Amino acid sequence: MSSWFHVRPYQARDRDAVRDLCWATAPGAGSGAHQYPDRESWVDIYTSYYTDEEPQSAFVAVAPDERVLGYLLGCVDTRRARGEFQIALRHNVTRFLWARPGTAGFWWRAGWDALNFSGPSKPAIDLARFPAHMHCNLLPEARGRGVAVSLFETFHAYLRARGVPGAYGEALTSNRAVLGLLAKLGYRPLGEAFLVPGVRSAEGARQHGQVMLRDLTEPHQS
Repeated sequence: MSSWFHVRPYQARDRDAVRDLCWATAPGAGSGAHQYPDRESWVDIYTSYYTDEEPQSAFVAVAPDERVLGYLLGCVDTRRARGEFQIALRHNVTRFLWARPGTAGFWWRAGWDALNFSGPSKPAIDLARFPAHMHCNLLPEARGRGVAVSLFETFHAYLRARGVPGAYGEALTSNRAVLGLLAKLGYRPLGEAFLVPGVRSAEGARQHGQVMLRDLTEPHQS
């Protein structure tokens, strides 16, 4: 066990820290607020299902003083989960994000992308074979120091104990560090990279995602 961090199950008292971390490190949000400035909807989309509806599948990496350095928010069966689209739709309907300065541009751009892009679509995932998924994030100071590996190994052990045969994750193709980490952990790409609607780089370029699969029934040597 590392002397400067340890991984433990998520607790309700971690919720604010998880949401803060999600926003502070979000591509296209936080420091990139010119692209997506609405914190409440962003952190709800990416954390609220896991912390509020399936907290037993979430894990945090903490410093000796219990400061949250990173998190892995998991879902055992995607087919039973409330998805990001549903959460985003609720915010758009109840808070009119599609009409607000700052967020309107993103949501109209996302709709335009979804309707008009003719490239590869997001590949279909065999959710009977790969039902689990996760959302993982770390503070910059915790990256490249074994924290993410510990979080994923803890989550994989949790899934195996429950007989879950496989998991998947998604990452932007521009995030080579995350794709490299997933490959190191035994994840393999599914299909081609696909357009992520609405998302742009700081330079305004369209961003693409890649689905990665992990077979948990087979041993993996990193």
